[in-house]
Amino acid sequence: MKLLGVFLGIFVSLNCLSQELSGLLLDQTKTRLGREFYETFSSLWEFPPGSEFNITVSELTDPRTGTQIYIYVDDILVYGTLLRPRGEELEEKAEEAVEVILRYLLLKQEEEKALGHTFL
Repeated sequence: MKLLGVFLGIFVSLNCLSQELSGLLLDQTKTRLGREFYETFSSLWEFPPGSEFNITVSELTDPRTGTQIYIYVDDILVYGTLLRPRGEELEEKAEEAVEVILRYLLLKQEEEKALGHTFL
């Protein structure tokens, strides 16, 4: 029972911490190709002023098909793509990801404005 209390305390602390920290771009990639995508994406991405969200770039790998890249805004999957093992289209995919995320944020902002909430 005491262990459950400790676990819940840690969970609540981490949850509060994640709510306090925003404007983070997190790298959860595992391979060279994934890191190259992350670096290209991060060089193109700029958080809007006063941003209250985090972005996570994660990766699943398959030697046969390539690398699957997923980008989350907070906990919502916003972009996913497949990178071939040679990574020829890496720059284009990173640019596409920035455009998709910006469109998502604009739609989210309009939606929350209509509901009277603030997101950005």
